[in-house]
Amino acid sequence: MAAEKYVREVKGYKWDIISGVSIGALNGMMLAMEKYARLEELWKSMPKKVPYKKDVSLWQIMKILFGAKSIYSNKFVEDLINQNTNRTR
Repeated sequence: MAAEKYVREVKGYKWDIISGVSIGALNGMMLAMEKYARLEELWKSMPKKVPYKKDVSLWQIMKILFGAKSIYSNKFVEDLINQNTNRTR
């Protein structure tokens, strides 16, 4: 985030288009809402490792066999996005 902060604060850059995938979606959302301090706070408090299940279950293997792109959940990122938009499922 230091690079983004530098080009925005020092160079005066304004983003025309913002996009992101996975954790980048959180970054993009926060930048679009101009919640720069909150985004920096989130990254400083982010766990060093995003919690994923270590064991692969039969269900996860079946999902892959039937077309799932990943055995991992995006729940951690989804929860962060929901918490920071005051949105709930």
